[in-house]
Amino acid sequence: MKIQILVTFFSRFGSAAAGFVIAILLSQFLGAEGKGQASLLILNISFINLLTNVMGGSAVVFLAPRYSAFTLLVVSYIWVPVSALLLWALYLVSGYTFTSLNHHTFILATLLGFFQTNTNLLLGKKQTHTFNILSLAQVLLTLTYLLVALYSPVASKNYNQYVYALYCGYGLSFIASLYYANKEINEYLFADVKEVISKFIKHGGYLQLANLGQLLIYRASFYIIGYYHQLPPLGIYSNAIGIAESIWIVSRSISTVQYAEVANETDIKVSMQKTARLRWINVAIATGLTLIVCLLPDGLYTLLFGKEFKGLQEIIWWLAPGILAFSYYTITTHFFAGIGKNHYNTIISFTGFGLTVVLGMILIPAYSAIGAAITASIVYLLNTLQAEYYYRKLSMG
Repeated sequence: MKIQILVTFFSRFGSAAAGFVIAILLSQFLGAEGKGQASLLILNISFINLLTNVMGGSAVVFLAPRYSAFTLLVVSYIWVPVSALLLWALYLVSGYTFTSLNHHTFILATLLGFFQTNTNLLLGKKQTHTFNILSLAQVLLTLTYLLVALYSPVASKNYNQYVYALYCGYGLSFIASLYYANKEINEYLFADVKEVISKFIKHGGYLQLANLGQLLIYRASFYIIGYYHQLPPLGIYSNAIGIAESIWIVSRSISTVQYAEVANETDIKVSMQKTARLRWINVAIATGLTLIVCLLPDGLYTLLFGKEFKGLQEIIWWLAPGILAFSYYTITTHFFAGIGKNHYNTIISFTGFGLTVVLGMILIPAYSAIGAAITASIVYLLNTLQAEYYYRKLSMG
């Protein structure tokens, strides 16, 4: 398990480093407004994937040790495009127009949905190294296209280049993931279909509801900032969140391997012992990394991202308590997912979303990005207490 966590960490670190370079490129070439538009594109793709991943995504990790890989893939491969097309049709019928929401968004979300199904099947089969390589390749392919396009003397330097870069990253990585997922199919037997669909709805539904709540916690502030303060402050705050997420590489590396291990473990007491130990290791590492990014001078951030991003360091300071709280409770929530108690995560996530809306509507209009950071920290701290309550309840039961 230690080797798997270490390999996952380096993969996540590589992905985060590549993502950080992408953020710098978009900030330098497109400015705060362009960076804000790119952030909304990724956010919209994430919302679409909440539906496509009901019968795909992380639920596949839990179901992979229990059902035929071929059946899981077929069910998911039918559901992903159908659900994306359904959302696209509803969007067209609605007559509304949203920033960074168009046919490209839905196509990219479908490609990403296929990729996530394939890679989560590999993770569920404990093919952690292949999962990590493919995840890293996706980001590196996106970065490579973006570097060529933005530094090419003939290519235009605009937002569309980022869209094309995502097509490159998502498309090529999906093809590679399909090859490796196919190797996990022992026989092309379409069996237990009704039971698989039922389990997908049960586990995938709760997982995606939890993910929806978590995404709304992460990103509801984006929409509130965009509504009250337009795109430039949103671009600045999205970079602050990006730095926080780079610290969470450790958390997500540990929790990714932990989830696969817990899903395959039959003794809940063993899983709880590992979870308790991993939580404090995670927080200790996150504390050191958080201190480093907080102590970096604001001038360094403006040098990296551009003059429009002044004040980034202060936002990170306000985010710091939330960063540490998230590092603790994400290990707990992945434990819940691994034992099939996804309803706990759903309750926690939507409680956090409700608090985000209430606090965000109070703090963000007055304090802009700093108000969003304060909101995030309070919500993560309260979510940690809630997750701890459910964890202790299980330990006593």
